[in-house]
Amino acid sequence: MFFYEWEPSHEILRTVVIGPITREDIQQHIERVARARWFGRAELIDARAAIGSLSVSDLRTLASQFRQVSASATPAPRAVVVEELLNYCLARLFSNLVTGPARFEVFRTEAAARRWLRKHVSES
Repeated sequence: MFFYEWEPSHEILRTVVIGPITREDIQQHIERVARARWFGRAELIDARAAIGSLSVSDLRTLASQFRQVSASATPAPRAVVVEELLNYCLARLFSNLVTGPARFEVFRTEAAARRWLRKHVSES
């Protein structure tokens, strides 16, 4: 389940992911972000409460979709926060598969993710 909150004082879209998530859930998230034209907004994805069951093939499909739907505009930076080792590894793999103009980093703490986003938002 995905929850969205716009933080105007920080210029960050905060997305919280809770419970089991599938490739289809993430595809819907990417489509929602595209439809709402949020790719131009920095995003903090808090996935510490997410339970993923994604394969490498799923990650390749998702990275391809992300590149396709964000191709019309340079996406703002995205930071994902995870705690579990497996989720951390999967998120790092996804960040490497996205490549291109997207700045996508993975963190263990929300504080570190926010510092990185603030730095990259101020550079934009």
